[in-house]
Amino acid sequence: MNTTIELNNESPVISEIPVDLIITKKCLNGNKHRDLTFSDASDNLIFRVDGQSLKSIASRNNSGIVLLDAGDHPLITICSNNYGGWQGFKGDSAKEEENIIFRVEKTIESTWKRELEVNMGESKSCLKIRGSPFQRNCTVYENNSIVAQTSKLYKLGKIIVGRRKFRLTIFPGRIEHLLIIALNVIFFYGYN
Repeated sequence: MNTTIELNNESPVISEIPVDLIITKKCLNGNKHRDLTFSDASDNLIFRVDGQSLKSIASRNNSGIVLLDAGDHPLITICSNNYGGWQGFKGDSAKEEENIIFRVEKTIESTWKRELEVNMGESKSCLKIRGSPFQRNCTVYENNSIVAQTSKLYKLGKIIVGRRKFRLTIFPGRIEHLLIIALNVIFFYGYN
């Protein structure tokens, strides 16, 4: 099972310690444009999906969401398919079959619960995502092992915690961080 993504001949990012990223979801112009950002504990931008540019990207890539790095370089284009699922492609090469990285299909969808199954290339399902977008939680599993998990962001002395910021913890293992980020984009952004 190949769970690494090689972009521009760079080695994939796989950590030996848990990594925490902060996910921030912003709605601009009343849900018309949405931003989703991933930053480290020092609030440095790592990845983002820019809602303002989705209109031009969608017309070019046929309903695509582009995951960008901090330098605005396209890393993965996520496109919806005709069956209610999603496909991830390297860079901005949407709809080119040789550049497909993964496919995601819904297995459970309700107001409070969502489950997705991830297929990597020719292999059978290797990852599952379960959780509740409303509660800002999801867990990514490889077989029975937890690969990554989101949770609400808590701050000391704050009674009400906003729902627009939450934590993503990526646990050590052989699953590449970029893949986990792309799956979280689909879980929290793609089905809205």
